[in-house]
Amino acid sequence: MSVSMRVNGAASPSLASTGCSSSGARMMLSDHVSVVIYFVVRNDVRFLLNVPSNSDNSFWVPNSRVAVPDSGWLKTAERILHELGCDAPSQRPDTARITRISLPAVHVSQQTISHVTFAVKLMDTEAAQIMIGRNLKWLSINEVMDTWTQFWGLFGGGPPGSSAASNAGVSMAIRSVQDELLHVIQGVVDANGNNPAPVVQELHFSDVLVGLGVDAARLPLVESANLFEFEQEVLHQEFLMRTFPFPKLKRPGYCQFLIEWGWAKDQIQPMFRASDASGFGALSFRDFVVAVAATAPSAQHGGPCGEARCRYIFRYYDANEDGFLEFSEFKSMVTDIHRLKNLSTAVEDVERAAHASFLVFEPENPKVLSLSEFLYGVGQLKFRGTSVLLRAPRPVMDFLQTVYQDVVDVNEKSASDLNFNTVQSGDDVGNNRSRKTRYDNVRVLTPGDELQQGYELAAHSVKVRSGSIINVMTLWEYQGTETLKETGVEHLGLNRIHSTDTFNKTWPPNVMIASLKFFEGNTHSMMFPYGVTCSSETPKQKYTWGSYDRIQLGKNLIYIANTARKLFLHEPRMVQVRSPAYILGDIHGNFHDLTCFEKVFWHLGPTLTPANILFLGDYVDRGNMGVEVVAYLLSHKVAAPEKFFLLRGNHELRSVQKMFQFHDQCFSLFGPTLGPEVWEAINSAFDAMPLAGLIDKKILCLHGGIFPNEYGGGLVDAINTIPVPLSDPEKESPLAWEIMWNDPAHEQALTGNGLMSLKLNAGFAPNVRRGTAHVFSQAALQAFLERNKLSHVIRAHEVQQAGFQLHQKGRLLTVFSSSQYCGYSNEAACVFAENNRLRIIRLDTS
Repeated sequence: MSVSMRVNGAASPSLASTGCSSSGARMMLSDHVSVVIYFVVRNDVRFLLNVPSNSDNSFWVPNSRVAVPDSGWLKTAERILHELGCDAPSQRPDTARITRISLPAVHVSQQTISHVTFAVKLMDTEAAQIMIGRNLKWLSINEVMDTWTQFWGLFGGGPPGSSAASNAGVSMAIRSVQDELLHVIQGVVDANGNNPAPVVQELHFSDVLVGLGVDAARLPLVESANLFEFEQEVLHQEFLMRTFPFPKLKRPGYCQFLIEWGWAKDQIQPMFRASDASGFGALSFRDFVVAVAATAPSAQHGGPCGEARCRYIFRYYDANEDGFLEFSEFKSMVTDIHRLKNLSTAVEDVERAAHASFLVFEPENPKVLSLSEFLYGVGQLKFRGTSVLLRAPRPVMDFLQTVYQDVVDVNEKSASDLNFNTVQSGDDVGNNRSRKTRYDNVRVLTPGDELQQGYELAAHSVKVRSGSIINVMTLWEYQGTETLKETGVEHLGLNRIHSTDTFNKTWPPNVMIASLKFFEGNTHSMMFPYGVTCSSETPKQKYTWGSYDRIQLGKNLIYIANTARKLFLHEPRMVQVRSPAYILGDIHGNFHDLTCFEKVFWHLGPTLTPANILFLGDYVDRGNMGVEVVAYLLSHKVAAPEKFFLLRGNHELRSVQKMFQFHDQCFSLFGPTLGPEVWEAINSAFDAMPLAGLIDKKILCLHGGIFPNEYGGGLVDAINTIPVPLSDPEKESPLAWEIMWNDPAHEQALTGNGLMSLKLNAGFAPNVRRGTAHVFSQAALQAFLERNKLSHVIRAHEVQQAGFQLHQKGRLLTVFSSSQYCGYSNEAACVFAENNRLRIIRLDTS
């Protein structure tokens, strides 16, 4: 019998490789079935496996694509058995494990793919019927490891024990093989050769996203390469198409990816070596993203990003993988620097330059250079030129945008379904690239964009009563869904994950919002939201957490803050907001007033409110409930990113919070261990917040005030050039500092020096009251409005007795949205922008 070892569309289920052809080419995503075939002899479990030839790079378990959806998983498993000559085993295939992967949002044809593993236990006589050959063998796990040593060269270095392979490298590579093989067979068969209960495993993109937390050290490099969540979704799709159904990308797949990207063939093997930092012989998705980021044309080459790139460069030129750069390896690096910088590449010139450069590192061993010596020398600028090394031939998203047209054609979708839309705002400034990428479900629209977009049906029907949502149903749950199918709404709704999350009670933002309702009331434990437990059933006082689980609360808040941060990073520094819109000023930890605004203006939630909502900053300090205010605002931002906008104020700064209450509130509520994590996660979100909003291209909204002409000629477009994130705006962006701190000048109260400064500096003078930034005159404001074709500026930053104040001939409006601020008797107000009119609304918060 001849056993085919490749998948050929629907024609042959056959035995397939681990997710892609041995060449590493991209394959369309579809369900896969693996069949673990085994028998037990003298208490030894033996598996039917395909031992790799010299052209392959894995141990194979019989598996196949489910080429035709109607054929089903079981039928595919039976076809595999038939092809192996085992048509009617005494034991039917048992489902052992289902691994279901939620596809990135960019994948338009389906939401999930599954890898289904069946187990088939054969009798001795049945096992004898299967014709084994040179590659197809019955092996125990121990025999697999013994056989593997013959193929060490396939994983890099040389045979174990050679000078080119360290003991650590051998151990890591062995674990790579074990990891891949056991990924399929482990848990399918127990020690006695029996099948345990089937296991269902759910894997989500959020589980592998390079973000905050465990990836904090990698994040700066990834973000400097403009690989935000949407870009990582696209990369995840590419990764899966080269690896599925197995979890890691091996050498052939990665090398093929690099070739298609445009790298030179002589760079391919060193690139894999540089990318495989763990020496594992395969790349996880996070390894893959970091490798792409390290070679991005836009990746920074200073600070943490520069160190990460230099580590990558070191591994690239460390050809024998001994952890040192010998002189010949270092000379290869110098040769490449000379070539890329158009310097002489003559042998004698390179030799001379390499010797001189090698000595500046002052290596402990004069024959080799260690990684620490290399990093120190580059960091101290003793050796220059590494910034030009290993730069990709083009940005990875440009490459994938072209190749994914083929995927779109196969799925019979238009190119727009992959949503490679980007927003370009301003020039590169400082150490930040101002290119922002849109989420598929987060569209930052400018006025007039709505004219270019047709309407579509929302995915849900909502039932309300007395200002509350009492029932939510998807449209396709109703009778008459055949009509919906004809319009394409059913397919549309099934792919709109964010819409589904919006009304999902177990979604973390909704859990937090419900928890805050508990905090606000005097509810006892029977009313706790979503399974949260409490040791006491007695009523609690309003605006307290009672016996609520603070650990669960803190972890949920960290998740929400991290998610909000990703949204902020994708927004321009000056967000475009359409009217009608509510504009609110300082909140300052006043959760009571915030919920009063909610009950009046968006009691059904922002999603069902016919207006956008814009906050101007200063959410924390001065008040006692800063944590709750932040939890509320960030949760609604995540739940309704297109309706709910948050700007940064001067209290969204770590240094300011440490002088006031918010820092201590986090520690007090969550304790000395979790408290710092919550505080840092929230401030990381603050670091990425936009700094201004532009309503209908006519009304500029910001926290403090307008800025002098020295910043971008006094044009509002300069705001979009502000770097992001900003952990220390005073040092990193003077323009951001001005926006957060400036005040209007009260010219009648200025001294002679102040008035003279206004005249000499185009209407700007030092802000003596605050000790930083500037004040600006009515003349400066008028010039600013005319220059930018604006009608008004709305700002916050200063308490007002009536909750608002008009300044400078009515063109400047201050709004303050926290009543009884610091014991005062002031009111709270907001501004409502609609139909070319600004209306002041004062709120009775009693």
